[in-house]
Amino acid sequence: MSKPVVLITSATGRIGRELVARLAAADQFIVRACSFSPEKADMLRELGADEVVPFDLNDSATWDAALDGVSAVYSASLDPMLDGHLEFSKAMGERSDQISHVVRISCMGADTNTASYDAEKHSSRAGASIPLMLQHYWWGEKSLIDAGLNVTVLRNNFFMNHLLKTDSETIDG
Repeated sequence: MSKPVVLITSATGRIGRELVARLAAADQFIVRACSFSPEKADMLRELGADEVVPFDLNDSATWDAALDGVSAVYSASLDPMLDGHLEFSKAMGERSDQISHVVRISCMGADTNTASYDAEKHSSRAGASIPLMLQHYWWGEKSLIDAGLNVTVLRNNFFMNHLLKTDSETIDG
């Protein structure tokens, strides 16, 4: 029996790189890593990716090769790439018989206000119930649900490496 193929979008990002390495180490999947930049393909292979495919959310011509034979997807994208993600969600939905699960990175508060949220202080647009970025995260989640996919959303809010990436030079060893 062959191993299931897992597609990792944003494979060169902080979470994506870690996921590539951990899934490769588990040796239970064929790890297919997406890369927007061809010069990063070797780095992904060194992390353990079995396959590296060119991928661009704004170029649907890259999607078929990325999705071919995939049974699970790790989905992450930056806020400005929302339109591409919404369309990619539809393309994944057309393969819902093939794709058994999608894990989507999102953010706390994406669909509802938190207990400490004050629209008068925190909203990025007049009359908006939540900031636009959080609306985008929710729309990204909802597009997968609407496409008929089995979805797990990780609403992470803060990572230790957020501190390390900006303050690492100030830490004495």
